[in-house]
Amino acid sequence: MFNLFIPLAILATLGFIFKLDKKSPYLTLIYCLLQVSPFFALLYLFLSNETSYQYVWLYGGEDLPLRYRISAVWAAREGPLLLWVVFLSTLAIYYRQPTGKEDEINNKIRFILVQGFILTVLCIAQLLNPFRISEIDVPIMFSSGLHPLLQTNLMIIHPPMVFLFYSFCIILASTAISNILGNEKAVSVIADNLQRIARPALLFGAIAIGLGGLWAYTVLDWGGYWAWDPVETGSILPWLAILILLHLRLQPKKENKHWWVLAGISPAFFAFVATIVTRASGVWASSVHTFVTNDNATPPADVWSRLMLLKSEPGTGEEIMAYILFAMLLITIWVAWLFSEQIGKVVDNTWKRIVLYYLLIVPLCTAISLLKMGSIWELLPSLSIVLIAMAPIIMVCYQKRVELNRILFTSKLRISMIGAFIILCALSSTLVRRRIGLDSSSILEGDPIVAGVGFLILILLVTRENMSKSYGYQIAGTLLYLFSAWSTLCNVYHSAMGMLLFLSPWLLNTTSDEEEDNIMFSDEKLQLKIIHMAPVVLVSSYLLLSWLILLNSIDSTQLELHEVLGAPILLLTISGLMIYGWRGKVPSDIIPTIFASVIIISIVLSWLFSEQLPGDSDKILLGPFTRGHLAWLIIPAILLAIPSIISVIHKNSKMLSKRKSNSTIVRTLAAHLTHLGILILVFGHIFATVLVERGGPEHQITLAKDMPQEFDEFQFTYREITATEKGDGAFEEKYNVGDAYLGAVIDVYKEGEFVQTIEPGILRFDQGLESFPRSEVERVSFFKGDLIVVFDFSQAQSLKSQMDNLDNVDSIRVTAYNLHGSHLVWFGWILIVLGLTINSIEKKATKKDTTIEEE
Repeated sequence: MFNLFIPLAILATLGFIFKLDKKSPYLTLIYCLLQVSPFFALLYLFLSNETSYQYVWLYGGEDLPLRYRISAVWAAREGPLLLWVVFLSTLAIYYRQPTGKEDEINNKIRFILVQGFILTVLCIAQLLNPFRISEIDVPIMFSSGLHPLLQTNLMIIHPPMVFLFYSFCIILASTAISNILGNEKAVSVIADNLQRIARPALLFGAIAIGLGGLWAYTVLDWGGYWAWDPVETGSILPWLAILILLHLRLQPKKENKHWWVLAGISPAFFAFVATIVTRASGVWASSVHTFVTNDNATPPADVWSRLMLLKSEPGTGEEIMAYILFAMLLITIWVAWLFSEQIGKVVDNTWKRIVLYYLLIVPLCTAISLLKMGSIWELLPSLSIVLIAMAPIIMVCYQKRVELNRILFTSKLRISMIGAFIILCALSSTLVRRRIGLDSSSILEGDPIVAGVGFLILILLVTRENMSKSYGYQIAGTLLYLFSAWSTLCNVYHSAMGMLLFLSPWLLNTTSDEEEDNIMFSDEKLQLKIIHMAPVVLVSSYLLLSWLILLNSIDSTQLELHEVLGAPILLLTISGLMIYGWRGKVPSDIIPTIFASVIIISIVLSWLFSEQLPGDSDKILLGPFTRGHLAWLIIPAILLAIPSIISVIHKNSKMLSKRKSNSTIVRTLAAHLTHLGILILVFGHIFATVLVERGGPEHQITLAKDMPQEFDEFQFTYREITATEKGDGAFEEKYNVGDAYLGAVIDVYKEGEFVQTIEPGILRFDQGLESFPRSEVERVSFFKGDLIVVFDFSQAQSLKSQMDNLDNVDSIRVTAYNLHGSHLVWFGWILIVLGLTINSIEKKATKKDTTIEEE
């Protein structure tokens, strides 16, 4: 019976797509219930411990507490997909009715797009079949059980929040694409439609990411909350994309609807990227998030080649290829639309209809595999997948071939640029490198994804009437190759050639601009313009850099690259907030001097006092830069920006008290509360992460029994080893999961004064023939931060054979971290969530106030 739930959900989704519920609200309700029913059916099986079903037998168990049986539903591949459908279906119905100035056609297209993605996810879930009955001849003897790291309270909340966040991203993209394929609206309408969805999306994204960090901080044994792990990096990318969208209204040229549509598409694109990172079976082998993946790395050296190896894997191949194609189609549809408008001014309605139906190719290919007709992705070469994604652009090129010929072949520069880029891409491809005998150290080494993105930017650049003034495309292409070199994704020579290519229209421009005035940074209007542009430009740069480093993190986590390369962008962003708070308080003509002084002071402090900060400030982080260098680079700007933003909050609070019901002031106040939270979080991050070397030997301490041992400002005294097992009163009182515990009793002193007795240890989980350990990390909280102590895992393993003679253990090994400022991280996160909550629930501001609403 349970095997019918997903097929019925698929039929209900088809009913939505073909509008069979159009005249019956009751049928709409029935379809929605059918869509969400597979998840709740699976949840029922876990709660009732129906181990005759293989998925339940593998990850459930009657020994699990009730709340962990719930989290076991999303312990593997199948459950999260059904959970995703629940959120997508709910949001699709919630946003189904047109609001504001959205017309009926665009609303219908948006709804159909969401249902098309739901259909794809349901088909993938049916391929994986979570309702498979355990058969006698299945060669499985023991259940693997729920992963020990998932048997925590935060894992009940964190994954649902992540999928709710990604669901909002899909709704955003569907809204943006509906403006391309439906009736194109004014920029104000597009902005309103996107921002009403983006506000709650940013809130749930902040909650999801923060809960993940809190889980890492309280459960994992590395003593931190953020390590730029590939999955962590992937999760923050769509959040940054939404942050850009919400600040886009501040741009001087608000009438440019193309950037609004791209801003709406980007969160879904990066949500697909994050999902691929999590579920792409070992492609990102450096990630610790391997609960549903194989952590064995595959041979190719680039992400694209590794992903293409997954095409032939049953279930996994269909899922990953669907995400890849969806992500690529989002971008190519936008490029084709913008491309068409640039060369033909009007987008053909026939093209819109064809593209709308063309999007069904993804669920169609998944359905082919579902019908046992073989995986179409396995039969297709990698190049054909690229061609499928490029179809919208190819169609536009065919329809606008006359105009395209007129633009491209009347300019030698355009022809030269296209030819140079084609040669550059061809010579940098892995296949050509092998054929012509160039090794991996060739100056033409490059990444295929970078080449593809560069090609799309080049298409938009060469079709502009005035390429020399298309600064947006030139900057985008230049930063793409600059950051590719920084992240070591491409060879420096290859990147230099790409940068030169995108700068060539500006470098070869010989015409003078008589209207160009001298730039005076002391001008107040110019300062305000820069401040308004800074969030979009700088966060976009940070987003691009983080994504490129992610592409180069397939074999090792690139924490140092993220921290060091992101620091200059972070410094400029913080300085923008600092200058914003000075407006009206500091004369505009001295602001450039103060800004330059802050930068100089940061550099001087970094040079002279790099080893004077707490933690591991003298340790090398990357190249010649120590952790102290990086910290001092940002600290002065933050220390000035925090009171600056607090003064703005105080000013708005006073205005709010005078005007009791002013939505604009409330939203402005909430936005700056969020800004303050970000500043405080970054300040805490510097002390709790940047200044701490997790693998440093100075953090590994050997404690002799009853002998005090110094560590920073603390003294540790090891007293005894304790061991308990399931069934013991002491064990049952402390733990509701696990089978045995082994730990150490340690007295902590500070400056000779007793502080607390702690018991770091290892909790053992016996699952089948294997046992899985989980560190039970101890924390001692002080006003200025947390002291974290972790029991040595290897010693715990060796002590298992000495369970009857633990009194004779004369010494133990622990790892300790003294995290100054760690409380600031969580306090900043709470302020961010509070500010975003107020911004999400506050009513819409009046039209005359929208210009300052998002400042």
